[in-house]
Amino acid sequence: MKINIAIDGPAGSGKSSAGAELAKQIGYQFIDTGLTYRAFTYYCVVNNVDFNDYQALQAAIKNFNFQVVGDDIFVNNENVTDQLQQEIVLKSINKITGLAFIREAMVELQRSLAKDHGVVMVGRDITSVVLPTAELKFFLTASIEVRALRRWNQNKVNNIVPNDLELLKEQLTKRDQADMQRATGPLVVTSDAIVLNNSNLTFAETIQALLKLYNEKIKSEEQ
Repeated sequence: MKINIAIDGPAGSGKSSAGAELAKQIGYQFIDTGLTYRAFTYYCVVNNVDFNDYQALQAAIKNFNFQVVGDDIFVNNENVTDQLQQEIVLKSINKITGLAFIREAMVELQRSLAKDHGVVMVGRDITSVVLPTAELKFFLTASIEVRALRRWNQNKVNNIVPNDLELLKEQLTKRDQADMQRATGPLVVTSDAIVLNNSNLTFAETIQALLKLYNEKIKSEEQ
């Protein structure tokens, strides 16, 4: 049998990389919901949609078709996987993420992606809003120091500058506050989510812990 697995957590908690590896090992489809917002932002950019024109955005979201095939992202049948890291996309995405009608449309889209089960979905409101009935829920977290160091290492590998550890801590703290205090779909720990603090775990140990809990869940469901 296949179930849906929902994973939430703050920025830098490792939820995306862990979710992707978990999905790979159990043969599930991995979906990073953040990419739905990036994909729509990209769609608006290439179609010259004015981010300040709400009517234009409402029309655009109705014509927006998003699909995930393996590791590839398709928008209206175009493979846009390599386009979602564009600087203009990353700079523009905040113009749409706070809009209630966009979030509502995205939640509907994200739920449709999980309707047949067999999905590992990550984000910041998956356990609480998008997939509240998911059979298995995780909340991945880590200390601010560990999360900032992870970002610092990522930036170093990708040659991203400036790359200041204290500044990264400050940015992550502000991001946490914004995520937890936003009016729609705030970052919360649901009562039925399993909290996994991976501050002192290696990546392999994190995956091992998730797999153990997944296997226990499947065993209990089959009994």
